[in-house]
Amino acid sequence: MIGANQYELTWSHFDGLHEDRKMAFENLCRSLFKNELCMDGVILHSDHNHPGVEVAPVLSKDGHTKISFQAKHFDNKIGYEQIKKSAQVAAGKYCGKLDVIYLYCNKDITETREPYKEIVKLLGDAGIRVELITGQTILDQAMNYPPVLSCYFGLDSLDDKWFQKNIDLSLENLGRRYNSLFNVDTEAQRNISLFLRENAGVVEVNSKKNDLISELKELRWRCDRKYKAEVNSLSKWAEDLEPININTFSDALNWKRWLENDCNDIFTKLESRLTSINKELQKCSYENPEYKNLRNEEFEIERILSVSSCISFSSIESTMLNSKVAIITGDMGTGKTQLMATAAKRMMENGRPTYCF
Repeated sequence: MIGANQYELTWSHFDGLHEDRKMAFENLCRSLFKNELCMDGVILHSDHNHPGVEVAPVLSKDGHTKISFQAKHFDNKIGYEQIKKSAQVAAGKYCGKLDVIYLYCNKDITETREPYKEIVKLLGDAGIRVELITGQTILDQAMNYPPVLSCYFGLDSLDDKWFQKNIDLSLENLGRRYNSLFNVDTEAQRNISLFLRENAGVVEVNSKKNDLISELKELRWRCDRKYKAEVNSLSKWAEDLEPININTFSDALNWKRWLENDCNDIFTKLESRLTSINKELQKCSYENPEYKNLRNEEFEIERILSVSSCISFSSIESTMLNSKVAIITGDMGTGKTQLMATAAKRMMENGRPTYCF
């Protein structure tokens, strides 16, 4: 997943967007506090009667810890005295009424600094624990909430640039598990192309139509005149079959049924003749010259009847074309990461936004 620093989300960017930076920061922290820490459904309330903290104490997600927060935005160095003053007020007001104060600050606060240790002790004596949420951590939390990004950082949409950067960083983070130069065509790769409805998958599916045309062409050359008309009709059907594209992938699953329905008269006639041949063969001895002719005719008919298999799909292929979700399994080191990373990169190159995490 893309992090705040990878997206170049910075406090200088935040400051440049807001005229009243302190108020914007307080509202940002309020949103994060509610979403990250508060019990679901809680309503935050703040007014001058809640000194030392930004909102009246509320229950945390665990349902029993009473929490609130302080938001401190500094343009330059950290104002420890300002934080301490708020802590003194909070300690006097909420001793025994508040368990934790979350201290949000756009600057990174060093916990070992004496001024901060004094603040921790001051609140600790009042039974209040301090939890720091500062600097980069706030930016990282903001990335989890698109409305927050839109409101406080001006990021209204995840555009192509965002997706491309995510893919580039994800592939980079894979290290040696991904090699852009290694891309061997495998059955798994072909199945993924079908699932993702990629151009390679389109070519793979349309090759079945080409196989059907080639098989019928071979039959037209081999068959005697008796079945040339049938083969020609089947060939005409195959040549008129509309090839699929990225948007019509599922049509291919109907090809076999369409062929059998549209050319039903031909297949019925051939099946009837095949039945007759089998009866004749039972009455004909192997030495009879007619036996070989019947066998040849039987072979030709069976081959014509089987042409629909050229445009059939295996159960795996059908599943890939029909499914919305695919789970890739395999032992360690068998290429799962390489397979998915390569597919994600191809999709981005083909203008299809892809998220890799």
